Amino acid sequence: MHDRGLQLGLVLGAPAYYGRLGFRSAAMAGLRDEYGGGPAFQALELRPGSLPLGEGLVRYAAEFASLP
Repeated sequence: MHDRGLQLGLVLGAPAYYGRLGFRSAAMAGLRDEYGGGPAFQALELRPGSLPLGEGLVRYAAEFASLP
């Protein structure tokens, strides 16, 4: 991901699994997701300073809403 110019990664998944990859709770940066993922909503800062600090709502692409 670093070589593609990405600065931040966000996932909605198992904290035990993604934590091993360096992901941490996105709520620690004040981020929340529209699905109320709680601890499963995690962020990985790929470039220092890229994680926005403060309140913020992350919205997913419309295609996610069509999943069961």
